[in-house]
Amino acid sequence: MLINYSNIIDPLLRSVRIKTLETSLIEKDSVVLDVCCGTGDQSFYYAQRSNHVFGIDIDPNMINLAGKSRKKDNNPIFIIADASNLPFKDNYFDLVSICLALHEKNEELRIKVLSEIKRVAKKDGTIIIVDYNVPLPNNPLSLFIKIIEFFAGKDHFECFNNYIKSGGIEEILKYNKLEAKENVFLIVGAIRLAKVILNN
Repeated sequence: MLINYSNIIDPLLRSVRIKTLETSLIEKDSVVLDVCCGTGDQSFYYAQRSNHVFGIDIDPNMINLAGKSRKKDNNPIFIIADASNLPFKDNYFDLVSICLALHEKNEELRIKVLSEIKRVAKKDGTIIIVDYNVPLPNNPLSLFIKIIEFFAGKDHFECFNNYIKSGGIEEILKYNKLEAKENVFLIVGAIRLAKVILNN
């Protein structure tokens, strides 16, 4: 299952990963956190530019797979951690991102996760959220997405449906009193990249 995800899903998301890296504008000394990093794919893209990348995921199997994929030094650093209770101090990261994970969580947990992301990001830092665009575009890809989410399991599909019905990224940002300064729509409009610039 994990190997299939790494070998099949990650390559399909290559354009999303590259655009997320480009939009991040991180530099060599930027301190970066990839929340719900999964296989670590986005973390590795960040590590192309930054020497201080952390990836966290609650699933030990994902963290193990990500660690095995690391090829040099100790960057990224992968940690087993709960996204709703991040083990980092306030105002620590120049960039915090979460990619294609919020739709997997129930409404209460989505809010907690973004609140934690906001807490650990520097006051003048950046938050990037990548997830399904709401509403999904009326095209065959959206149908394919719904089928994939359905077969991911009952709980997963319920969270996905709630994410769509509750307004997706936009409503999560509003609840946390955040506003996207830049939006990029990818994969024929199915994926939204929202970039938030925090103010002091």
